[in-house]
Amino acid sequence: MNEYDELMPFLQHGILTGLPVKKKKRLMALAWLAEHIPPEKEYSEAEFDALLNGLHSFGDAAALRRELCDTGLVGRRPDGSAYRLDPGRPSLRELLERHCGAVPEPAAGDSLPVRFAPPEINDEDLAHAADFRDRIHAEALEIVRRVRPELSEVADPYPVEAYFQRHWDYPGAWYVITAIPESAKSREALLDTIVRNTLAKAAWRTPPRRTDTEEDPSRMKRILFIGNSFTYFNEMPAMVQGMADAAGLQADVRMLAYGGYELRRYTDPADPHGNEALPLIASEPWDAVVLQEQSIAPAIRRDLFREGVDGLVPAIRGRGAMPVFYATWPYQEDSPKLSGTGLEYREMLRLLSEGYQAEAGRLGCPLVPVGETFVRFQDAHPGFTLYKSDFYHPNAAGSFLAACLFFRFFFGCEAPESYLPEGLTPADAETVRRSAAAPEG
Repeated sequence: MNEYDELMPFLQHGILTGLPVKKKKRLMALAWLAEHIPPEKEYSEAEFDALLNGLHSFGDAAALRRELCDTGLVGRRPDGSAYRLDPGRPSLRELLERHCGAVPEPAAGDSLPVRFAPPEINDEDLAHAADFRDRIHAEALEIVRRVRPELSEVADPYPVEAYFQRHWDYPGAWYVITAIPESAKSREALLDTIVRNTLAKAAWRTPPRRTDTEEDPSRMKRILFIGNSFTYFNEMPAMVQGMADAAGLQADVRMLAYGGYELRRYTDPADPHGNEALPLIASEPWDAVVLQEQSIAPAIRRDLFREGVDGLVPAIRGRGAMPVFYATWPYQEDSPKLSGTGLEYREMLRLLSEGYQAEAGRLGCPLVPVGETFVRFQDAHPGFTLYKSDFYHPNAAGSFLAACLFFRFFFGCEAPESYLPEGLTPADAETVRRSAAAPEG
């Protein structure tokens, strides 16, 4: 029996077609990738991504690179400039024992290899670490003040002792450097963590959200959507604006959305668009900011989802606005896109819903269940698809359904019949409108 037999559903013609959700198979996928990386060669990040792109078909070399390093299969230089297959990497059996079962204890009298015995840190090292941490704090405070200019200090979850990294060098020796905490992964991620933590603590000292919207229905409502292609396809926020205009209601609806983006990237200083969300949130007296996560992250990477909302929700509340979650739908049933996830159609819906509901409950945010309504519509109208031909993005009808739900949520009434989105016939628009207006549950 081949040790990778359980991975066969995710392999096609020697290519990894999806990253399994279950831990054991996910580790097997990573070990399989490691076996196909030529040893004794060091790669730049671009070269390593190119190598990984030749081994998988789902277009996420960055995630694979990160997980290969996290599991000890691949070594990375401290500055992130080079990658190499770790000569001391665990075998598949060792990897599974380490992460899925008990790791055997060494026999009596055995000593642990030098790999597991890093050197100690002295007082001089701690003094250098404190200076380094102060510089990080100054940089983080500069970012924080873009949103909360009145703050004078940051909240760092890491003690000074954490500002070291112990590294196993390729030839086989330990070395210690004063650097960012190991769990932070990168300088940018550390800054991101400190900024998020500071804003989260500061959020408890902010005034409550305005209530004058309910007192004066004629006042303009300002709504900002932050997400990715599930938001910008067919210009869904513009549909909400069009409905408000048709109903004679005052609204200013805008969006910040880039394809494939996770929410955490919008506050990542190293990301090309990481400096856009917080200034935009701070720039207007928004009534609400709608947050839509990457299409599968709430189902299988809730840690990334939590990281994203924790970076944005405090900033939103800090401006007196209401954060709203946009819960999305599963990939199309019986499609190659869905099969690549290793999930069933309703299983993906359940996991997405649970992920959004968990964060909404934790943070006390309202949620618009677009995904559940999406699936109910498909069940009721099997010949009327809401998907584009790529099996996961919404077509015009799918975006219109989402827009109807958001319009009802924000304005308390159904979408006006006089509004007809581009690309839909009046009959199709009416079918979608009726489904969105039906009682949920």
